[in-house]
Amino acid sequence: MNSLELQAALDLPAPLPPDEELLWFGRPRWQRVALQVCQVRLLGLYFLALLAWRATAAFGAGGFAASLGAVGGALPLIGIALAIVVGFAMVCARTTAYAITTQRTLLRVGIAVSVTINIPHRMVQSAAVRTFTDGTGDIPLTLDPGNRIAYAVLWPHARPWRIRHPEPMLRAVPRAIEVAEVLARAIA
Repeated sequence: MNSLELQAALDLPAPLPPDEELLWFGRPRWQRVALQVCQVRLLGLYFLALLAWRATAAFGAGGFAASLGAVGGALPLIGIALAIVVGFAMVCARTTAYAITTQRTLLRVGIAVSVTINIPHRMVQSAAVRTFTDGTGDIPLTLDPGNRIAYAVLWPHARPWRIRHPEPMLRAVPRAIEVAEVLARAIA
């Protein structure tokens, strides 16, 4: 990807300066966004527990047929709810782009309103990586004290539960170890 393609993908106001080079460009995997950000597994377990409770209550009141009717009536609603959550994860991943250059890390985020967050490497105090079994991972960036980006602007591209001192995070990055190495070299 050249500078003009990066400018278009990240909606940058101008191409990269001549002394700045693109080292990596990528997007998050929607499946991992659904699992980690939207907590689809936990949501599915919650719905399963509700179905079990509903089936048990209906069985006590009207037997097996009432139990099946109670569960069958709730299944389409549960399917719709899970489809909305997975759809959000897909749109979130599709509208997100990350780039690492020799000078900065760029995050283009936002579904309704897109914003490009520019994080110069001189502002990064440290970076870490958390990998998953599928090779994807999260790469949070700890910023120097005094440099802060609002949690609401970053979400879901913020490290969870770091609300007072938000840490921008490259979420669900494919081949996260390789990307973390590129970032480490760029910061050093």
